[in-house]
Amino acid sequence: WQSIPHEGDALIIAKWPEYRDDLAFKAEESHMESVMDAIRAIRNRRAEMNVPPSRKAALYVLTSKPQVYAEGEGFIQRLAYADTVTMLDKEPENLSGMVTIPTADAKLYIPMGQLVDVAKELDRISKELEKNRKFLGSLEAKLGNEKFVSRAPEAVVNAEKEKAQKTRDLIASLEQSEAALKSL
Repeated sequence: WQSIPHEGDALIIAKWPEYRDDLAFKAEESHMESVMDAIRAIRNRRAEMNVPPSRKAALYVLTSKPQVYAEGEGFIQRLAYADTVTMLDKEPENLSGMVTIPTADAKLYIPMGQLVDVAKELDRISKELEKNRKFLGSLEAKLGNEKFVSRAPEAVVNAEKEKAQKTRDLIASLEQSEAALKSL
């Protein structure tokens, strides 16, 4: 700080900066928040589908704010791993084979074939379903055992019940993913 040209005293004894309305950019902040929401939603969906970051895909954006997304295109391409970003005037006619990602002010579409190999993904999901169903069966058997439930501390029993519920939720999510992929 001492080496950089500046006005005033040393940083450690300088007066705390005061808020200035002329440095608050509300519209730009809102625009950037929209772009960040889109990036976050795309990355979350890609993570749900186990798509590696190295795999890029085309992105189609349907929004009432095309200017905002056009200005944020570079960020979207880099951070959401989009190969190209195309603005749409209306919803695509054929949505089969497209992953739809809704955000607060846009609908984002990515061709499924560019993200995953459907056959490999179905195989992976079926293996994961089988593994989780076996795990759930063992948890339910343990919880169904009166000796375990009566002898184990309450915290352990509750932890096992929580594991079972999380596994049920995961199985439901995997079944939804499997159904969505089979419908393509």
